[in-house]
Amino acid sequence: MSELLEIRVIGALTVAEQAVTRLAESFDLDRESGPRPSRKSPGLVLYYLTGRLRPIQAPRHMGAAR
Repeated sequence: MSELLEIRVIGALTVAEQAVTRLAESFDLDRESGPRPSRKSPGLVLYYLTGRLRPIQAPRHMGAAR
C-alpha cells in the first residue's frame, strides 16, 4: 500500500496560498501544481498536491531537567 496522498486545495488565492504553505510543512511534497482558476467557482483557485506525511517528531520540553 502506498503512503502517497493527493490533496486538492480550493479557495481564494491568498487563503489557498497560505494553506499550501502550511501543508508543505507537514508533508514531503512530490508534486505541486497551481494555482489555476476554478471552472466551477469564479474567484477561487485550485492547487493539487501529492506527497507523504512527514514523521511526527517528539515534542520538546521547555525548561531544565530535574
